Amino acid sequence: MPRLGPIADGGRKQNTAAGKTSSDGITALEEDMSAEWMNIQIMECEDVVGRAVTVFRQSDGTHQRYVLGNGRKVEANADGTFVIPETAMELRVMGV
Repeated sequence: MPRLGPIADGGRKQNTAAGKTSSDGITALEEDMSAEWMNIQIMECEDVVGRAVTVFRQSDGTHQRYVLGNGRKVEANADGTFVIPETAMELRVMGV
């Protein structure tokens, strides 16, 4: 993943919304996505209006999670669909 430019305060560490620190322009979300989690499955999904959305099943070796390409967590439903918690939007798997 390409590194972003310097952060606004000249490169000092900052607390992010997730409570993690960040420096050199890398957000805590990017660090979380690349440093700790490995993609173990990629699913092409569709939202209720037909837009394509990619969901990644990731593991850190102990835990698993489902996230969108931007790192936003989604919840898996028992019927094989996913829900984006903040919007309650349902995603249906179209391909793995």
